[in-house]
Amino acid sequence: MTHTDKAQAPDGAARSESDTLRPEANDRPSAHDSTTISHWRILKISLPVILSNASVPLVGAVDTAVLGRLPDPAYLAGAALGATAVSLTVFNFSFLRIVTGGYAAQAFGAGDRPELLAVFWRALMMALAIGIVIVVASPALVIAARWFFIDSQATEDLMARYLAIRLLSAPFILGNMVVLALLIGQQRTGLMVALQFFLNGLNMGLDLVFVIGLDWRIEGVALASVIAEASAFAVGAVLVLWPFRDLAAPWTRIFDPQKLKRLLTANTDILIRNMAMQAVFSLMLRYASNFGTVMVAATAIHMHFLEIAAYGLDGFAVSVESLCGAAFGRKNRRLFRDVIKKTSIWAFALALVISLTYALASPSIIALMTTIEAVRQAAGTTALYAAILPLIGVWAYQADGVFFGTTQSNHLRNSTLLAAGVFWALVLTTQSQGIVSVWLGLAAFFAARTLVLVLAYPKVEALMDGASA
Repeated sequence: MTHTDKAQAPDGAARSESDTLRPEANDRPSAHDSTTISHWRILKISLPVILSNASVPLVGAVDTAVLGRLPDPAYLAGAALGATAVSLTVFNFSFLRIVTGGYAAQAFGAGDRPELLAVFWRALMMALAIGIVIVVASPALVIAARWFFIDSQATEDLMARYLAIRLLSAPFILGNMVVLALLIGQQRTGLMVALQFFLNGLNMGLDLVFVIGLDWRIEGVALASVIAEASAFAVGAVLVLWPFRDLAAPWTRIFDPQKLKRLLTANTDILIRNMAMQAVFSLMLRYASNFGTVMVAATAIHMHFLEIAAYGLDGFAVSVESLCGAAFGRKNRRLFRDVIKKTSIWAFALALVISLTYALASPSIIALMTTIEAVRQAAGTTALYAAILPLIGVWAYQADGVFFGTTQSNHLRNSTLLAAGVFWALVLTTQSQGIVSVWLGLAAFFAARTLVLVLAYPKVEALMDGASA
């Protein structure tokens, strides 16, 4: 179906594909819902996500640039360690984006506006509660960060000063996850990218004012982030709630014990998944350290490449999550399958471009990343392994998207735990291969996640009993 095709609604009114982007256009599922999705519709959702993700590294670049002008490199190191500590803390709670996005997509697909609003309030109350706990516990988190990141006293002190301010933004960071989840679930990714540009642009602007203009140094960088996150949350909450201004808050639904239990269970599953993934990637660099500082630096270069690749592939993972969730909510099996097929075509095409680019241009890319000849040579020996990984990882990202959209969190948890076990089993049994064992283990990690989710896929379709076959 092209983006101009129309499906006939039960009341006889024509409903265009673009109309389904508005919650009020989906008061109930149509008996004649389309069973196909257009490639344009997929790109309309995916490209804004990719564009939004591309803006994220710019904030870190500006932080580096403004602090890099100061005479003491400890400022740069302290902010980098502090930002890493915040990321490690917040990543564990990304279930607020993942689970909420799945439930929002299903409610959107079913045309259930009161439930869509309830999904928002349930998740937001949880996000704000967790955020407040993080703020209260921030002194303890600072102590933990000092223990985990062993550096010079000056760097640790600056990191502590950064964190004392930066952690105040925790409720807003988590609140923004919920806002983004609702926008993704309703396929309003254009607004999502606008909100992200607003957040990142404001952050960069305040960096320049506070650090360069007012000489607030590391405190200025931290405060810029807090103000930007708070401002983005305020704007985002208005964007989410405005289409529901005709509805009163559905308190009975919000506090429905069964739905609260489902939410807590799903969130716990994704928390466990996230911790397992974090362990794999963190310990990967730790294992690389066994081969010396040069190899750690070389591995870090490849990890940056994989991070950029993930930003791109995430666009289609979000697309399959949103569209599969909506089809799942409609119980439209044919549409569900068509979404998976067409988003996977685009995702694989992008993964192929990324892999070929790195395989062919890695010497030049590595040379841009470092001027140290020893690091260049070490990175060159493992570049091909890194280049191949997007072609393997893309299927894990796509499978994750399907299970995110359908909120089948137990399978996501189990697949990641099993894959983490496969990763370490392969690393330990191939230690004679040196650093190559880590890259083989990471490839196996992606492949195992995909395999387990593919085997569980029939159970997802079985949940759409009575759907169009």
